Amino acid sequence: MKNSFQISTETSDLLKIVNKDHQLNAIINLSEGGRLQEWTLCNNLIIGEPSDSTYSESYAGALLFPFVNRLEHGVFTDQDIAYQWPLNDQGRHAIHGLIFDQRFNFKTSHADEFCAKVVLEYRYKGDMNGFPFPFIIEVVYRFFKDGLRLDLTVINCGSRPFPFNLGWHPYFFTSNINQTKISMPRDKNIEINRQLIPQSMTTVEAVFSNVIGTDHYDHCYRVQPAEVSCQTPAMQFVLTSSSPQTFIQIYTPKDPNYVAIEPMTSPGNSFNNNIGLLKLSPNESFHLNWNIQINS
Repeated sequence: MKNSFQISTETSDLLKIVNKDHQLNAIINLSEGGRLQEWTLCNNLIIGEPSDSTYSESYAGALLFPFVNRLEHGVFTDQDIAYQWPLNDQGRHAIHGLIFDQRFNFKTSHADEFCAKVVLEYRYKGDMNGFPFPFIIEVVYRFFKDGLRLDLTVINCGSRPFPFNLGWHPYFFTSNINQTKISMPRDKNIEINRQLIPQSMTTVEAVFSNVIGTDHYDHCYRVQPAEVSCQTPAMQFVLTSSSPQTFIQIYTPKDPNYVAIEPMTSPGNSFNNNIGLLKLSPNESFHLNWNIQINS
């Protein structure tokens, strides 16, 4: 059979996936948390990076664990033990967990005429005071001619249960933000304080169906079922999640050609507000997948 997908090691840090038949190019950055740095399909840039910020500022494509968004003052209590996280959000709060800047190991890959599959792994020994819980996280990217599937599996390697959330921070490209519309069946809004820390959920009856335009977004919503549709001038795509409870963060950076649509298992600060908070027992695992289906 014709092998139309190809996987190569661009550098020691970058993996490149190519399919010339479908004009697909993708770059996975191993040294920056195994993130999807860029993804182009049918010569359309789908996921990329804002031009006016560095990765340490944008977290473009970052995988988020063990918490997403902000953790208020970097502090949480679990089983009556208080933990302090490094304050990497302007010295006031902690943001986006601990794997986004860690080096992932490239385990295996496979390519055929239907799909390119890349398997990555990160092992954490529990050696940070703010999160002394060892774990393994496996990440599997699958690229298809019309979409992407991202699988994550977390294994608790320690002797105690630990709290966690999972999230993904992709920035989607649009040639015209005034012609970009996002629709999703949200049933809850996440209410935040002046420092953008989630506090509570409120019920809403209207679905979210908005042209993004010049409005600024840094908002989180609970979405049931877990499906988000986005229409840009170049394409329409649908993002879905296998998680039984899914929250979507919509964020508009300064760069007008991007909008972040972030699937998460909880909103920010869930270690303190308990909204959507998950727990993983010793020797147990948790698995989810996110899918993006492209309709040109």
